[in-house]
Amino acid sequence: MQTQVAAATGTPESRAAALSQISQSASAALHDLRRVLLVLQRENIIGAAPGDAPELDLESGLQRFTERLEDLGFTVETSVHGDLSSISQSVEACLYRILQECTTNVVKHGARGQGLNDCTIELEVKEATVDLAVTNRTDPAQTPAPKHATSGTGLISMEDRAATYGGTIEAGSPAKGIWSVQVSGIKLRLR
Repeated sequence: MQTQVAAATGTPESRAAALSQISQSASAALHDLRRVLLVLQRENIIGAAPGDAPELDLESGLQRFTERLEDLGFTVETSVHGDLSSISQSVEACLYRILQECTTNVVKHGARGQGLNDCTIELEVKEATVDLAVTNRTDPAQTPAPKHATSGTGLISMEDRAATYGGTIEAGSPAKGIWSVQVSGIKLRLR
């Protein structure tokens, strides 16, 4: 219905409002679909798709994303603490996607060749939860985009993924020239 409104209206404001509504509805629908799939997986009604497990393996993802950043000229320090095998497959997939989004942001906005540790990736597996932190230097020559120009969909997507498993995300600049994404309290397994 909103697409018909956008096509039929003549003013840019009404089209923009309709497109905004479409975007919000699509995001809400995807969020709801993720939750339904999670419930179905939890109840063993459905399993993961055959090709998903190897592709979303967290250990190989850590290696793949570190190598990608290094190939692009970033100095990366990666540290893993704890037993990765204690993380359920669905939580691994969640962390893999969050890490993928974080490293994409490092490529887009990070500074490389600035000395030691242009980027650090830290993963800590605790008794019942797992934390992930990606911190990088930012390019001082790059002017930040105005707030209204950034969609924020990557951060929203990461927050939704983390919340599904009981976790939270804090993203921001703890110091000048530094950007950090801290993912905390993601449950190793859903009960």
